[in-house]
Amino acid sequence: MHPYITKIAFATVIVAAQIGSAYGQVSALQSASSEKIWTGLYIAPVTAEIAAAQGLPRPFGVLVAGVVPESPAARAGLQADDIIVQSDSEWIANPPAWIKHLEQQKPGEQRTLTVVRAAKKGNSSLSFEAKADAAALPLIRPFAEQGIPDAERDLAVRLLALVPGLNDPTVTQNKEVASKQREVAVLLLHDAANQNDAAAQRLLGDLYREGREVTTDLTTAHRLYLRSAAQDDSDAQI
Repeated sequence: MHPYITKIAFATVIVAAQIGSAYGQVSALQSASSEKIWTGLYIAPVTAEIAAAQGLPRPFGVLVAGVVPESPAARAGLQADDIIVQSDSEWIANPPAWIKHLEQQKPGEQRTLTVVRAAKKGNSSLSFEAKADAAALPLIRPFAEQGIPDAERDLAVRLLALVPGLNDPTVTQNKEVASKQREVAVLLLHDAANQNDAAAQRLLGDLYREGREVTTDLTTAHRLYLRSAAQDDSDAQI
């Protein structure tokens, strides 16, 4: 992970969630920010070595890299090193497939996951909840600090969603926090993209294509889209 993130930026990240005690902003931020699907589950690709150890004939599914305590994933009994291969009748071939699956879910829905643990298959019932961006930051932070790409991307997206709230003239402002928040979000996406997180590559490509939070760079955007598409991310715009 980029040293700036670990040494400086995470202290700034949490300011957005803690700022209420000093500026009275948290409730305003939470109401202004969108609520995204929340599982408390962070995933990684299944390598050939992991597949062999779990009795799979080839790499397939998504590896559970981390589970937030007391989250929907924790209540479903999911554990680190589990492999999710199916949700109801839908096969989950890889991380892009899981992310696309999440994007189709709504708060309150529940799915039965087929999970491989210790080379044996079992089922878990996972509920999809909603959590406001500001409320999620402290829960995501420890997993992003570990350099888990899925968590880094989740944290980056929620940070960027909070920036308009920090710049809202009706809210007591701290422009330095908003600026750092943008910088941290971009660094998190870069770190996740460098670890071959397809969704992070696609989102970062969008930022460079549209000139949001970064200087417009169509060459960099195209390169990121190519890397994302190479991992079967069907949403990557080439």
